[in-house]
Amino acid sequence: MKVRSGFVSNSSSSSFVLEVGKPFNTPLEVAKYMVPKREWDNDDDLVKKIERTIQKCPDLTPVCFKSCNYDTFIVKMDKYFLVQTCHNHDWDIEQWRVSAPAEYYSYYGDDSFFDIPSGFEFFHLYYDVKGKVADWNDTRGGSSFCEKCYNDFWWIGDALKCPKCGVTFEEQKNRKKSNESKKSATV
Repeated sequence: MKVRSGFVSNSSSSSFVLEVGKPFNTPLEVAKYMVPKREWDNDDDLVKKIERTIQKCPDLTPVCFKSCNYDTFIVKMDKYFLVQTCHNHDWDIEQWRVSAPAEYYSYYGDDSFFDIPSGFEFFHLYYDVKGKVADWNDTRGGSSFCEKCYNDFWWIGDALKCPKCGVTFEEQKNRKKSNESKKSATV
């Protein structure tokens, strides 16, 4: 049985590989190009934030930002950028796409999807936090996302937290248990 410990794929996920230097040199440059392609109202603000981040931390890697169904993750590995995202946006990036090197292929057997290796610490451009996205094994016995913000839980420091509101996985789980106890006591 194959157990997937990386990011989950389904019909709206998409992955692609870009070669470093053609034309992007850092994950932040890739993000700066991709963000306006979403055509969201706050894209200009995020692009300005990325530009400020480039000035302060030009080599920041890996990074992620919000996109339609999933966050977009950009990792620099060797001479490539691995990008895992949602295909519900027209990223207009085909001219720079290259085939994934064989070592990045997923168990699907082709270069149309690969798993960004788990364990990377990402800087989330929206929330200014650095952490690792929680694996489903981390959240057994509870939701893998914040039920208040609908963001995936991340390992931030040594706690499993929502990168937006900061609620921990344990707090959410305990709140649910408390609410369930109150409901059963009133029945």
